[in-house]
Amino acid sequence: MTVVLALPLATYFAHLTAPAQERNPDLARAQVFAGLMLGAAVGVTVLYTASIADAAPGEGHRLHMRYYNFILPLVILLAFAPLRDAPRRRIAIALVLAAALVAAVAVPLVPTFPTSFIDSPELEILADTKGRLVILACIQLVLVACWAWRPQLGLRAFGWVLLPLALLSGQFIASKVMTRQQTASEYDKAGIMVRDYLSKDEVAGVTVAGDGGGLLRALFHIDTAGADFIELTPGAPLRKNELPPNRRWLLVVGPHPLPATIVPEIRTSDYALIRLQPTQGTLTRIGMDNPLGSGVLTAVDGLASPEPWGAWSVAPQVRLRFANPLPRSLRLIIKGTAFGPNQEEDFILRVGTHQDSFRLGIREQFRVFDLETDGNTTEVTIDVPKPTAPVSIGQGPDQRTLGMALQSVEFGSR
Repeated sequence: MTVVLALPLATYFAHLTAPAQERNPDLARAQVFAGLMLGAAVGVTVLYTASIADAAPGEGHRLHMRYYNFILPLVILLAFAPLRDAPRRRIAIALVLAAALVAAVAVPLVPTFPTSFIDSPELEILADTKGRLVILACIQLVLVACWAWRPQLGLRAFGWVLLPLALLSGQFIASKVMTRQQTASEYDKAGIMVRDYLSKDEVAGVTVAGDGGGLLRALFHIDTAGADFIELTPGAPLRKNELPPNRRWLLVVGPHPLPATIVPEIRTSDYALIRLQPTQGTLTRIGMDNPLGSGVLTAVDGLASPEPWGAWSVAPQVRLRFANPLPRSLRLIIKGTAFGPNQEEDFILRVGTHQDSFRLGIREQFRVFDLETDGNTTEVTIDVPKPTAPVSIGQGPDQRTLGMALQSVEFGSR
């Protein structure tokens, strides 16, 4: 905030600390309104950032300025309000802001909290090099010093020099970003192809698989509420157990090798469109919010007490014991998410002599396993890669060793 708006903040604090007899009542109310709005917006932003810090790598380091930057023009406008001369107060405020500017340069803010055009457009000018941060901080220091010496001089320099330069710089960066978007990405091409190739009914059954923000670009072009997406590790192959159940089509975008048994209906260097085969038989669903309630399972080991959504694994292995033998041609579907260090690590599922590895992320996902049993198997086990207590990694007081959040298990004959 200081790097972007040092002088407006200086005048704002000068107004707030002015004696009551020097304040204009209307201006004072505007100052209070600006402070309350900015404080509320920043507070909500802090809470939101904390709530998603574990959603994906780097989420806790994003500068979500866009959630309160609509307040900043009000702070700038109030900077130009008349203020009686108070040299000592101005100098004290200028020294405090100068210290904040020096700290902004000395502390590695940008490497720790990377800027982006989406999250913090006001700071995007600093994204390339620390030298830009130093230059901007020095300009702010000069303006604050001018304001402490001659208030009108500092304000005029801010209003006629720095503010226009900042607006022109922002326009330049925005133009660069929008110019790049004129060239269709692989996700744009894939989404447009699906929209044009499939009927409206079929488009609603599409799942897009890929990585990064391009997934949302593809869904934008597909343009239906029924479409879904699954996230893959960049460059990682698509595993057979990652094929979504009960969906008509899977659109895989990017360099993700496909299972050998999968033959796409359309394939290009950018994407592959796969027709999926839905489950033929009826599956029995077991909700982990009450795993023993239906009588299908006789015992569950390695899970914590059920919660309304399901249950956490709290051991190196989860064991499910079924009342009756599992079908010989078995389809098994699990739905869940992974906790912290277990994300993008291999879980191992074992049914009789068969075993298969799978991965889960922070977003709830299905994993589908088609396998053969001897007709006598009554047990399914899942090995958890890295059971971890949230308290050990600074994510709350929970001392349970969590691995996966298991929401449901479905099984039946193929």
